[in-house]
Amino acid sequence: MNRINWQKLPRNPDGMSFSDTKKGWTQLWDQLEDCKKMKGMTNTVLRTTVDEKREARAEAKKAKGEVIALTKREHAKSKEKSLGAYSGVAATTLIISYQIVEVSGGWGKWEPVFQHEATIGVLQVIIGSILAFAMRPLQ
Repeated sequence: MNRINWQKLPRNPDGMSFSDTKKGWTQLWDQLEDCKKMKGMTNTVLRTTVDEKREARAEAKKAKGEVIALTKREHAKSKEKSLGAYSGVAATTLIISYQIVEVSGGWGKWEPVFQHEATIGVLQVIIGSILAFAMRPLQ
C-alpha cells in the first residue's frame, strides 16, 4: 500500500480525492492505534517503575530503621561494657588503696569508718565516676 505522509495531509480534505482521503484515513487510524499501543506500553513501564520505586523506598525506610535500632543497641552494649570496666577498675583501685593503707600502718582510729560497707560503696562510686569523667574525652 502506498503510504501518504499523514503530517502533510491537509487539515480540510475538500481538495482531496476520495481514494486519497480513504488512504489518509486508514493510515491515520493505524497510527492512532500504534500511538495507543505505545501509550499503553509506556503506562505499563511507568507503573512498574513507580511500583519498584515505592518498594525500594519502603525497603530503604525499613533498613534505615533497623540500622538506627542496631546502632542504639550497639551503643547501649558499649556503654554497658564501659560501665562494667569503670566499676571493675574502681573496685580494684579501692582494694589496692586499702592494701597500701594496711601495709603503711592502718587506719588508726578511723578503721571502723573505712571498713564499713557504705563507705566502701561510696568510695567505689566516687572512684568510678572520676575514671568515667577522665575517660570521657577518649570515647
